[in-house]
Amino acid sequence: MEGIRNHSPSFVSIVHPGRGHVMRRVSVRGLTHHTAVSPDGKYGIAVHSGAGGISVIDLESMSVIKEIQTGRAPNFALFSSDGRGLYVSNAFSGTLSEIDTGN
Repeated sequence: MEGIRNHSPSFVSIVHPGRGHVMRRVSVRGLTHHTAVSPDGKYGIAVHSGAGGISVIDLESMSVIKEIQTGRAPNFALFSSDGRGLYVSNAFSGTLSEIDTGN
């Protein structure tokens, strides 16, 4: 997908919130440093420090629906309380990527 360098695939485990078991493993572009879940529970974000971007996971279909380049060494992701914005800190560039989620 655009902007993200090719890295060995990795997996994000989706864990059942009540029972604690792994429901599914979703293949993502590279090692995941941090994850976040949208306030409505529809989307998960996997932050890939080594790949310079994030993977957006649709939690209903359990699949990656988009990969977005954010900056050098993305570190953490946080949704705004209303879910309209996603913020990703980029450690090496000292920047913050602001992503309009379209919600």
